Amino acid sequence: MKHSLIGFFTASLLLITGCSTVSIEHGIEKYDKPPGDKKHELSIAKANVPILLEEKGGNSKTTVNLIKGALAKSNFRVSQKEGFLHVQIIPLITQRDKFGNYYVFEGRCDMKVLRGSDEVANHVTTVVGDRKLDQPLAKLSAEKKLATECAKKTEALCEKQMSGINSVIVTITGKTDWKQELFSQRMRKKSGVYMCRRIFDDGKKVQYRLIYSARIFTEGIRQEVKDELKTINMKDWFL
Repeated sequence: MKHSLIGFFTASLLLITGCSTVSIEHGIEKYDKPPGDKKHELSIAKANVPILLEEKGGNSKTTVNLIKGALAKSNFRVSQKEGFLHVQIIPLITQRDKFGNYYVFEGRCDMKVLRGSDEVANHVTTVVGDRKLDQPLAKLSAEKKLATECAKKTEALCEKQMSGINSVIVTITGKTDWKQELFSQRMRKKSGVYMCRRIFDDGKKVQYRLIYSARIFTEGIRQEVKDELKTINMKDWFL
């Protein structure tokens, strides 16, 4: 089974549309492990498939930042703008106890994971921080504990959703004032294509991030990209 994802080896396809010449570069990188090596496949998916972490309420920016840092440390691609997976969290830190000048805070985080508009997982995490003499230190203790537990759960939920997922960047250079949105729409309608989003367009070059099921497209998705561009009146391919 051949798998493909973002890489440095490019195959160029030349085509004519009207009076303009357009080239498309499709990044391809072969797995250096035998097909079916799930751990290796997952490590590549984590590095290339973006997840968006969004605070939907709560009162702890510190918890949010700590979770983002933990995910990045675990080699997830944490995006600020787009995500194949959209993780929504509501972290709440409240004072639980006070004894003299000693404080204890507790934390709760409601978590929801979406793929597109579908909710695929949810979870609630609760922790109790350590008793500290200083109130800010006691609060930080709860925030750190909450972030650690939330990061572990987020990793597990996202890894489950990323099983068998591949990602590529499709780059089209030249005159790009053609049917960009139509290409995205048609690709997204294909069974097994989870995301086709335009991520760059300067009028001379347009790029799409395309995420798909490697189990459905066992030889990669290059042929499907080629077919769709032909369908929207890009003709005369030269490989």
